Amino acid sequence: MPYLENDSPHIEKLRMLKDIFALYYEYGELDEEPASKFLSEEKSYYTPEQLHQAIDLRFQIRELYFFISLLSAKKQLVLKLRYGLFGHKPHTLQEIGKYMSRSKERIRQTQLQALETLKYFYEKLAKVKKV
Repeated sequence: MPYLENDSPHIEKLRMLKDIFALYYEYGELDEEPASKFLSEEKSYYTPEQLHQAIDLRFQIRELYFFISLLSAKKQLVLKLRYGLFGHKPHTLQEIGKYMSRSKERIRQTQLQALETLKYFYEKLAKVKKV
């Protein structure tokens, strides 16, 4: 990749990729395809920007899953079922209500509370990143 020779920040990021992808490879629930495909010889046409975007997306997914894990079990379940997270298929409020023996309105309220809590977590994270 001759166009990278003078671009040292990208070279440093590429050197860290192997370790970062190795970490994500261990968590199969987030990887539909092995992370090593980005580093193989056949896939050498990925640009540094594409690799950086892939890593950034994976970190964002990791953050979201971490924040969801901080919610109560009920809120986690509502979000997982409502949005099809963690391998679940998306369900309607009514379907979730039947499953949890709650009204559709109560599930909607729980969903709203969970989303507000996630928003709060992201606002706090944004403040920390500014510092």
